[in-house]
Amino acid sequence: VNGRTKANILCDEMFALAIDAPDDTDRNYRLDVVQNQATGKLHLPAEQVAEWIQRCTDQEPAYWRRVLEHMKQSRPPIGDVFGRSEYRQDEPPPFMGDLASDGDAKQVDWLVDGLLPLGELSVIGADGGTGKGMLVSQLIACVTTGKANPFFPTFCGNPSPVLVFSGEDDLAKVIKPRAMAAGADLKLLRVVEASEYHMATGKRLLLGSSEFIAIVREARPKLIIVDPLQSFLDGSVEMSARNEMRSVAIPFQGVCREIEAAGIDVMHTNKRGNVSGRMRLADSSDMWDMARSVLMLGRDSGTGLIYASHEKSSYAKPANTVMFRIEDTVVAGNVHTGLAVFQAYSDRHDADFIAEKKMQRSAVTKDDAKEAIIDALASAQLGSLESGHLKQLVAGDLGCSIDTVNKAYSELVKEVRIKKTVIRQKDGTNKWYSALTAKIPET
Repeated sequence: VNGRTKANILCDEMFALAIDAPDDTDRNYRLDVVQNQATGKLHLPAEQVAEWIQRCTDQEPAYWRRVLEHMKQSRPPIGDVFGRSEYRQDEPPPFMGDLASDGDAKQVDWLVDGLLPLGELSVIGADGGTGKGMLVSQLIACVTTGKANPFFPTFCGNPSPVLVFSGEDDLAKVIKPRAMAAGADLKLLRVVEASEYHMATGKRLLLGSSEFIAIVREARPKLIIVDPLQSFLDGSVEMSARNEMRSVAIPFQGVCREIEAAGIDVMHTNKRGNVSGRMRLADSSDMWDMARSVLMLGRDSGTGLIYASHEKSSYAKPANTVMFRIEDTVVAGNVHTGLAVFQAYSDRHDADFIAEKKMQRSAVTKDDAKEAIIDALASAQLGSLESGHLKQLVAGDLGCSIDTVNKAYSELVKEVRIKKTVIRQKDGTNKWYSALTAKIPET
């Protein structure tokens, strides 16, 4: 307990150890130790600790037996962690790496060689209508059949289970038809719909929660897809805040490493028309930092084809950009769906396509500027921007005149969609700051 941090003290393993006691008195003692450490030394809110204890208590006893069994298989017991005896001096605690051990240095294992590492998080960022669901279906087909395809030519595994957490797409109407069209083995595909989970339990399924981790451990897939990430975040989570995003993403990363699976967070992109790469991720560029691999999707304005550009690769040289189109097709007799059809590889990347689009773009309208202003404020890390900086930022992104931005800004103020606040600076001058009047609803 003394070696735990805020990020990992309220975990399933700690609760399992606490209740693995000879009697109720010892069990209560152990939970008191954890509670005092969390609220005292680590300064976690008492409500958060109480919610963790209640959530764990609601789990079935069989689940905790499985957690304890897994812990015993993963590492031999090393003594009582609840203050009655210390860790053995010749062996570090289970959450601390032993760099002197020869077994700690190893090569990266891949689901798709050079593209999707096992035991890590990756991100797919996509504009609306660019066929991310069809691309994901091609990946599902690879993993469930064990066969590479032009979209993922370096796939290097055997047929393996895939687990999809879906926050938007219906299983029967969207996910299954697309998977069938791509040639996936449906026997190895499992889907958890956010809406169905809520109907069955009365609760939202949240990324990194004990319920989320339990589902992953039970399924033990080789690929975990969260689509979209925003649908599995609590409404109180501020995506632009690093500490809040990491607090929910780290448990997901941890279970990926535990079961040696590749985790993918699918994210929407924003409407800023003059940016590429990490700046296109809606709300949270911090997920870019956590991910070991990032694919960005968009549309080539010249050919109309969709591109999937490998924008970040921490462990290997970035893969070639994949160019594809979407075709209508029919499965199961009369069910219409979409199918991604490979066209070519390219050495161009997201920034190249964005630059070409900017050159070909027609005159920016006032409505374009209004959308860009709203998107910039929604993505602001502190929730507001200095008004002059905001206008210059939008004008630069859109390549339009400041007059167009001023007109759009004035309309948003009249519509009470943004508010202005004057803040006195340290030098005695006043500056106007802009913010959204209400949080933009998720779509």
